[in-house]
Amino acid sequence: ANNRISIFDELRLASLLQKSRLGRGDATNAEEIWPLATRGGAAATGLPVGNIARGHFADFCLLDVDSIALQPPQRLLHHLVYASPERALRAVYVAGRPVMEHGEPKTISQAELSTRCAEVTRRWR
Repeated sequence: ANNRISIFDELRLASLLQKSRLGRGDATNAEEIWPLATRGGAAATGLPVGNIARGHFADFCLLDVDSIALQPPQRLLHHLVYASPERALRAVYVAGRPVMEHGEPKTISQAELSTRCAEVTRRWR
């Protein structure tokens, strides 16, 4: 199970699993893996996702490209797949509306989120 719920972690894992499965460090790269998070999601689900366009869901995140997590900037795509770009995350938008900015939820308080989580997971072992 994965409790991080991070598209960035999933991209990194997909790449590392492919490299491990094939026993080759060059089995895949960031340029091949990144589309899994964009157009690949559209192909897999049949949903209007994967790019910013009229009629598509407006789900996206804003990253601080000056963050140390994304340096040097010449390898940005590589950092998005293999580094921990969550440190550079500044905002998350769902359906075009901000749901997180500067590490804080915008549609629910931290306390309410914790309460709801506790209610949902009360019987989990």
